[in-house]
Amino acid sequence: MSINKGNATTHHRAYMMDLILEGDLDLIEFAYDIGIGEKNSMGFGMVKLLE
Repeated sequence: MSINKGNATTHHRAYMMDLILEGDLDLIEFAYDIGIGEKNSMGFGMVKLLE
């Protein structure tokens, strides 16, 4: 994935996968709210709920 900002372009490796989370409901909701991973502030690590 490439991200363009001004004259600079950065490249990031990204993955899509199914993930099953088990544990305390408050912690799972927290992970859903902030995302999972080190680059979640850039929009990576987003979580989509599948039912």
